[in-house]
Amino acid sequence: ADILNLESTTQRSPLSGSYKITLPAPNTQPADDVLVGALTDLDGPLQVAGTIELKRDRSYLISGLVTARPDAPRGLAQQLQILPVDSQGRKQFALEGTL
Repeated sequence: ADILNLESTTQRSPLSGSYKITLPAPNTQPADDVLVGALTDLDGPLQVAGTIELKRDRSYLISGLVTARPDAPRGLAQQLQILPVDSQGRKQFALEGTL
């Protein structure tokens, strides 16, 4: 599934852009209680690579690595500074919730 031209209705969300979710994620083992998908960006201010986990109880976990592109708004790049960094300088993120 592709999520194209996502726009935030608030100033606080950096999620503008287009993303692709591949269900099920390549190289994952099927499980009865969770559906795992691969998440990648198609365009926008953020370079994203991660996974999305959807559970039967309607909970979700989105996690992965994010990097601001050179043309990203400076405020967005500054917001990412609070996230932990991996050995290649990418920021680690995780979002959890229920639908």
